[in-house]
Amino acid sequence: MLWRCGNLLFSVIISFYHIFDVPDGRYVVWFFVVFRQKQRNFLIYNIKKNNYMESQVVENKINIDKITQVTKKVNVQAILMALLLLALGVAAMSAGLFRKEINSWTNNILIFVGIILILWALILTFLKHKKYVYTATGSAVKSCDYYMQREQMETLKMLLSHAGFSLAKPIHFLENGNVCVKVLKSDDAHFAAVQVFEYASFSFLAATQLYCYTDVQASDFIAFLERCK
Repeated sequence: MLWRCGNLLFSVIISFYHIFDVPDGRYVVWFFVVFRQKQRNFLIYNIKKNNYMESQVVENKINIDKITQVTKKVNVQAILMALLLLALGVAAMSAGLFRKEINSWTNNILIFVGIILILWALILTFLKHKKYVYTATGSAVKSCDYYMQREQMETLKMLLSHAGFSLAKPIHFLENGNVCVKVLKSDDAHFAAVQVFEYASFSFLAATQLYCYTDVQASDFIAFLERCK
């Protein structure tokens, strides 16, 4: 998607420079030729890397779409921010293209800033146009990962099954480990979901079922995570 947007924007820029015969436009055109080549190389590298990783590692991921307490809604704040950036970008490009001053470098800088703002608006729109929220309160739901050693996994499993977090002793989380604890939690601490994945035979496999907590249990679980950091 981003590659297609880059192609479209590049074509529009080239057309503007040919139609309006902007002085010293070759410098900006050269920049975008280099940018597109770097973007293409980056995409090819990531495709090869992802294809290799898919053959080695199974993605450990909570299927949030199957959680009934969570729904997907339009991210109004992100849309408004994208519209603001788009308006500023169009204004900057228009000022650079239609200014009557002789200083062409100032025009090129305005066009460059406008292009950056428009790209930023497009990326924000595609990546942040929707968000997950806890249905009962409308609070945004975010994901985070915690890692630990396999020796502590049984203790964590017992805590998750009994939901006894208020008096539980903290578990030491690490920056990396062979056990990954995937957590979803709402900003208001009224909802939390957790699932444990264990690394074995070049893949992360689910070691527990998906546990969902609400209200007091959710807030106790989130407080427990803070104690474990």
